[in-house]
Amino acid sequence: MAGPKPAALVDEDATAADYTTLQLGAAIRQRRQLLGLTLDQLSQTAGLSVGFISRIERNKATPSLGSVAALAAALGTTVDAFVAAPPGSKNISRPSDRTEFTVGTGGVHYAKVSAAFPGQTMASFLMKVPAGFSSEASRHSGEELIHVLSGTLQHSLEGELFTLQAGDVLHFPSNSLHSYTNPGPDNVVALWVGTTPFFL
Repeated sequence: MAGPKPAALVDEDATAADYTTLQLGAAIRQRRQLLGLTLDQLSQTAGLSVGFISRIERNKATPSLGSVAALAAALGTTVDAFVAAPPGSKNISRPSDRTEFTVGTGGVHYAKVSAAFPGQTMASFLMKVPAGFSSEASRHSGEELIHVLSGTLQHSLEGELFTLQAGDVLHFPSNSLHSYTNPGPDNVVALWVGTTPFFL
């Protein structure tokens, strides 16, 4: 028997804001050069490979929001410096109030569902992962929880592969090397909750 249909990420009339990889790559490269950092130095601090950061800067790769956060922290700034997201809710999040946004083209679509208030330590997003999308492997401080609402998500955690179906939850320390893939053919909808600071 099929499970209940997950709630929509956003209101059907809402318009997605598309923040292109071209703008993101140029902004990251400019900030890195301003600080006098090499790709290798940024790689070591951000926990991402030199090759992947280089591809981001050259508009050849679309990073996940988590990797943008890792890069922002390593560059001494916040995600807001690279991605403009809609404001968070005031304690309650309703579908009609959410605006979907993306990082680059062809990547994951996000809708912020966490509130914004002084002292906030968690962030949460509804994610729509397109068929065939694979994130980069990364590690950083904090912890994460992923609750799959629909579809099948394959998640690698320190080399161990977990296949997550609707209803499955994965909770792990973010300093474990992790990545995820949607093997398709349908989009995956998941709730992501973590302690990584994004748009505070």
